Amino acid sequence: MTADPTVSLARRALAGDEVAVEALKRTAAAALHALYRAARAARPTVGLEESELAARAVVVAAREIVKAADRGGEAPAIAERVAALVPGDLALVAGFLAGDPGASRILADEVLGEEPPGLLRRLAREVASDPAEVEAVAVAVGDELIAGGLDRYHGTGSLRSWLRAVIRTRRIDRARSPAARERSLDGPGGPGEPAARPEPAALEALATAEARDQLLAVFPDAVRSLPAPERALLEAYHGRGETLEAIALRHGTRHASTILRRLDRAVYPALRAALETLLRLRFGVREPVLDGDVREAVARSTTVPELLGKSSVARPSGEMKRGGDGA
Repeated sequence: MTADPTVSLARRALAGDEVAVEALKRTAAAALHALYRAARAARPTVGLEESELAARAVVVAAREIVKAADRGGEAPAIAERVAALVPGDLALVAGFLAGDPGASRILADEVLGEEPPGLLRRLAREVASDPAEVEAVAVAVGDELIAGGLDRYHGTGSLRSWLRAVIRTRRIDRARSPAARERSLDGPGGPGEPAARPEPAALEALATAEARDQLLAVFPDAVRSLPAPERALLEAYHGRGETLEAIALRHGTRHASTILRRLDRAVYPALRAALETLLRLRFGVREPVLDGDVREAVARSTTVPELLGKSSVARPSGEMKRGGDGA
């Protein structure tokens, strides 16, 4: 069997081969440009060059392609994997890691902030009621992020969901034993040593099970409430499993990126609005539903094909069918 050239390039890119990275960039040029435009719109004060965001996005996409290939499944197209990333969150993290002052200010104010409480402290309050424990967990995770932990965020889901999983892991560590509580703050090497980093598998296993269940519970009614044009695109792409290229041709264009834009600007926002309304009415949830959460709900739920009377199209979270963006 002939090796998939995209998988070969992805493996080389992960090994640090700049030629392979550039080749993947060219293949996904349209999707990378769309990602950068969306990132600029979401985080206009982050001073990240398009080439810097593209480099990180390609490596993230390459990692997912290799994972799919190693599992024996069909590797997603690089352009479609890039299109599944969360632009604003990925740009914020990439900017911070690149030393951008704008990203550092946003992180300090919105994520690490004490007054008003930033995202870390708000999330810590979801898993701990004692103010001292909330502060201890938030400080421990914040220190870990600043020390390089943010490099483990890959943009395949929302930053909020990823941080919630990290915080729950830290909370579990602290609850196990006094020794574990010390390790969660000081790390395995003792005081002053970096805290142990949660394994990606542990993060995925612990990630917001209750929130995900609530999202999937209201998902059927959210799909039913979509306007006809948005639901038609959802039916074609997630219900029947058509490629972006095939949908584009039926809509009178040869550019799969046009359909990606319609999904990003019409279908997913409409679905997100419906989900937020239903979550508020049924569960009293008032937090916004983020782009990554919408994509994860679509990917994980069998509701779309069931509602539309089609066979289920298996797609891992955020992954899309090959043959999409023709860039």
